[in-house]
Amino acid sequence: MACHANHVLAESGGGLLAGYSWAPSEAHVPRFEGEERAILDDVVAQEGFPIRLVHPDESGDWYFLRDINRYPQSTHIRERWVLPMAAADGVQVMLSGWGGDELSSFNGRAVSPMLVRQGRFAALWQDVAARTAVSHPQAGLPRKARSFAGALFYTMPPWVGDLLDRAQAREVAVHEAEIDARLRAISPRSVEVRRERNHFFATCTDPREYRLGLLTSGHIQHRTSGWYQTGRLFGIDYRYPLLDLGVVEAAIRLPWWAFRSQGWSRVAYRKAVDPWVPASVAWNVGKFEPALFWPPERRPVQRKAPPPRRESPIDDPRLIEALQAADRSYDRGGVGAIDPATRVSARPEAAAGR
Repeated sequence: MACHANHVLAESGGGLLAGYSWAPSEAHVPRFEGEERAILDDVVAQEGFPIRLVHPDESGDWYFLRDINRYPQSTHIRERWVLPMAAADGVQVMLSGWGGDELSSFNGRAVSPMLVRQGRFAALWQDVAARTAVSHPQAGLPRKARSFAGALFYTMPPWVGDLLDRAQAREVAVHEAEIDARLRAISPRSVEVRRERNHFFATCTDPREYRLGLLTSGHIQHRTSGWYQTGRLFGIDYRYPLLDLGVVEAAIRLPWWAFRSQGWSRVAYRKAVDPWVPASVAWNVGKFEPALFWPPERRPVQRKAPPPRRESPIDDPRLIEALQAADRSYDRGGVGAIDPATRVSARPEAAAGR
C-alpha cells in the first residue's frame, strides 16, 4: 500500500511522509539472517521515503493508562507505539494494509480441511509438498511427509489438539474466560456471539465461507473501529485501501487455488502487487519479525537464510484468467449482491471455464 500510494502521489509532485514498522531498532535487537528489516531496506531504496522503526517503549503507556480494563486488540499491542511517533512527524492520514490477510492476500485457511472433507488427499499432498519445496528447497520426502502429517492434524477438531497439549489448553481457557468476563459485563449476548464465531472459524471447511465469515463476523469492524478511536486521539485518520468495495468483491469471487498455487500462498495478491514493489516484498518466502524477540530476555534465535528471491515465479494462465474474471464481475451492488450459487468450483479446470 505504501509503495503504490507513493507512486500515485509522485505523479502530483508529492510522496509519502514516512513509513512505520513495528520492528525495534538494531540497538535493541541486532540483525539476523532473513528478517524483515532487510526487506524494509529494499523498499526505502526503491521509493525514497524513510521507514521509521518503532521501538516498543512501555514507559507511560497511554493506551492502557486511558482504560486499564480495555479489551485489547492484538494488533494494537504494537500499533499503539506508532501513533505518538506519527503524530510528531505531522502525519494526518495513515494508510493501513488491514483487511488484506482476510480477503485479497488470504493465506488459504480452511483449504486443507476442505480437501480432507472432499477426500482429495492426493491434492492435499501435492499442495503441502509444493509449499514445503518453496520454503525449504532442499527438503526431501521425510520433511514433506511430516508437513503432510501436520496438515492432516490441523484438520482435526480443536479438542484433539487440546488433548495433546493440555497445559496450553488450560492457559488458553483461562485467557478466554477473562475476555468472556469483560464482555459479559457489557452484554451477555456478546459472549455467546464470540463463542459461536470462534467455533465457526475452528471448524470451517470452505475457504470462501471462511473469508465471508471474517468480513461479516465483526472481526474487521472491531479492529478498524479501534484504530479509528485511538487514531483520533492523535489527529490521525486511518484508511484501508484493501477494504475498498471493488477489492473485496473481486477477492471473494476468486477460487481457493488463486490464493495457494504451485507451492505459494497469497498468490493472487503477490501477482497484483508485483509491478509496484521490490521482488523481496512480492515473493518473500519467510518474514521473520524482530519484534518477536523483544523484550531483550527473548534472545534472537539463529535463522536460516530464506531461499533466493525470484522474480514472478508464478506464471499460471488459470490464475490470470481467474483474476480477469473477478475483475470483469466487479459491480457496485455490494458484497450482499453476490449470489452464493455463482461460487467458483473447487476444480481449477471448471473455475477457469475449461
